[in-house]
Amino acid sequence: MEKKVSVLLIVMLIIGFAGGFILSYVVYQPQIQTLTNQVVSLEEDVDDLEDENDELLADLIDALSKLNPSNNNTNNNSDGTTPNGTEDHELLTVEADSVTTDGTHFVVKFTIRNSGEVNSAVIAMYLNEITIQNLLDVTELVFNGTSVGADDPFSFPIPIGGHAQFIMTIKEGVTTGLNLQSGDNLVIVAKSSQLYDYPITIPMP
Repeated sequence: MEKKVSVLLIVMLIIGFAGGFILSYVVYQPQIQTLTNQVVSLEEDVDDLEDENDELLADLIDALSKLNPSNNNTNNNSDGTTPNGTEDHELLTVEADSVTTDGTHFVVKFTIRNSGEVNSAVIAMYLNEITIQNLLDVTELVFNGTSVGADDPFSFPIPIGGHAQFIMTIKEGVTTGLNLQSGDNLVIVAKSSQLYDYPITIPMP
């Protein structure tokens, strides 16, 4: 008798577990499928946004390249004078020297040369349209071998015929900053003392 009762209890437990599983599947499976579809839809939206951002960035780079005085060889107006009314013109060129990575940081080296007819200076710098002072993932900026402190004035003189070398160390993949990763493009725009923008695009290794 006890054996029959034990068998009956086991059968009832099995039936209960099976029923519970079937009930849970029937109740939760539609919800799981709905969430899965939402995740797929969100991933597609993210891909579309990335494509749109890439197109906008490409348009911006193209526009900057057309405005870049280094491509026009002069900042003169049509009458042969510069906006300040003089015949001297400013001409800076930005050249990428090297980009390396150790897996956690990018080290970007670039040189700005003054081949114009006036002394100049870099008074502002933007990385992917964000001013460098607002980027916490830029851990170090070196100007001609000297590290630039956070409290130092952002003005780097470049005399006629001279050049300045910059070295930037940037953390990889910091989501609150540039979120710069391998394969991305870094657009550097140097603003001069005459308020001209000199851009360069550097691919990350």
